Amino acid sequence: MSILKESVQSGFPVAALTFLRYSLLTGILAVVSLVACSADRGGDHAFTIVSEEGIPVALSTGGPLYEGELFTYDLLLVLAEDEREESLLNRPSGFTMDESGRFYVADTGNDRIAVFDSEGRYERSFGRQGQGPGEFASVGIPEVHDGIVTAVDGSRHRIIRYRTDGTLLDDRRLPGSDLVSNVRTFAEPAPGHSLLHRFETAVWPAQGDDAAVTVTVWSAGGDTLWSHTTERVLLWTHESVSVEGEEMELMTSIPFAPYPDAAFSPVHGLVMSSGTGPELECRDPLTGNITRRIRLEFPPEVPTDDERQLIQSALREQIEASDIPLLQGMLEAQRKACDNMPDTKAAWTNIHLDEAGYLWLRLPDFSDFIPGNTAVTYRIVSPEGEYLGRTTVPPSDQFRDPCRGRLLLRRENEETGAIELCVYSIRTQVRELAYPE
Repeated sequence: MSILKESVQSGFPVAALTFLRYSLLTGILAVVSLVACSADRGGDHAFTIVSEEGIPVALSTGGPLYEGELFTYDLLLVLAEDEREESLLNRPSGFTMDESGRFYVADTGNDRIAVFDSEGRYERSFGRQGQGPGEFASVGIPEVHDGIVTAVDGSRHRIIRYRTDGTLLDDRRLPGSDLVSNVRTFAEPAPGHSLLHRFETAVWPAQGDDAAVTVTVWSAGGDTLWSHTTERVLLWTHESVSVEGEEMELMTSIPFAPYPDAAFSPVHGLVMSSGTGPELECRDPLTGNITRRIRLEFPPEVPTDDERQLIQSALREQIEASDIPLLQGMLEAQRKACDNMPDTKAAWTNIHLDEAGYLWLRLPDFSDFIPGNTAVTYRIVSPEGEYLGRTTVPPSDQFRDPCRGRLLLRRENEETGAIELCVYSIRTQVRELAYPE
C-alpha cells in the first residue's frame, strides 16, 4: 500500500483555537504499546437499573465488569493514492464509511470529499473549494446514511448533501443562529429533520474560560423542536508570560479538564454529557425528553509524577525549538498551566456512540498535550449502560472513531511525515461480549 501524501502549508498565524486545544506541539512522539490480553471477570462489580422520577437510571458501581483489554485491533488497510494527481489528499481531517464499505474523507486542504473503495483505492471526489452550490469553504467530516453523504460547511453556514455517486442532492443554509463555528455533528434523526451538535466556547483572544455543548433539532419546516445546552465547564485558564520582553496574559487549556460532548446514532439515539461525570443523559432526538440516565461510579484518577514530567519536558523542548515568539509564549502559558494541574483527571473528554450501541468514553491523556502518534484509552459502556472495561487503540494522530465494526484513525508516518488514514478491525477479547466483527 502506498502512503497518502500531505501538502504542507506553512506560515503564521494558524487557527488559534487549534493552537490552544492541542498546544501546538509538533514532532513529539509518544508511542504507547498496545498489549493485547484476554479480559477476565472483574472483582467488585455491580450493575442495577433503578427509577428516579420515572426515568430509568443505569448504575455501574464497584469497577468494570471485565479486567484487561476488551478489544484488539488488526490493521486491514491504509487508504492509498495512485498515479492520478486528484487522488492526493491535503490535510485530511477525518473519514467515515458507508454500508457498502466505501470510505468518505474530509479532504480539508482541498475542500472536497474524496471517496475510496472498500480496498482503500481512490475512486473519485465531489465538492470543491468555492462559494457556489455543492462547494465548500471549510468541509466537515461527512456523515453517510441510507445512500446520502452529508457534510457541514461551517464557514458558509451550510449543509450540503450528495448521493453516494457524487450527485448533488441539495445545498441549504443551516437553520438557527449564524454563529455555527465548531459544529461537531449534523444528522437527520427523521426524514427532513435536522440535528445540529455544536461545541460552544469563546473564540480566542476573547476573554472566556468555559464551554458547553448545544444540541438543537429542527422540523422539516424549519421550526425548532427543542434545544438543550449542557452545563458549562471550565476549560481555560489565563497565564501571564513574557513575549519579546512584554508581559502578556494568554488563555490556555487546563490540563486534564473535562470536555462537554454529545454523540448521535440513528439507531441508538442521542447521548449528552457536560464531561464532568459521572452521568450521561440519553435523549429522544425528536422530543429532547430524557429517556434514561447512565451513572458510572469509579475512583478518580490522579495525574502521576511521570505524566507531569513528560508533559513539562515536551513543552520545554518545543519552546527551545521554536523561533516564533508568540508561539513560545503560548507554549510557556501551557507549561505554567501544567504546574497547576487539577488533583484529579476528568472522567472522560469525548464520547463516541457506535452502531452497536456501545459508548466509547475517551480518557484524558498525553494526546491532549502532545500531538502526534499517541495511544488513547477509552472506557467502554454497553448499550444497557453497564461499564464493561477499557480498551487502548493503536497510536494515531488526533482522529479516532469506531464505525461499522471498524476503527478509523489518522496517523503520521514516522519516516516520511505523511498522513495515513488507517482502517482496523475490532476483535473482542471477551467471549460473552457481543460486538460486530
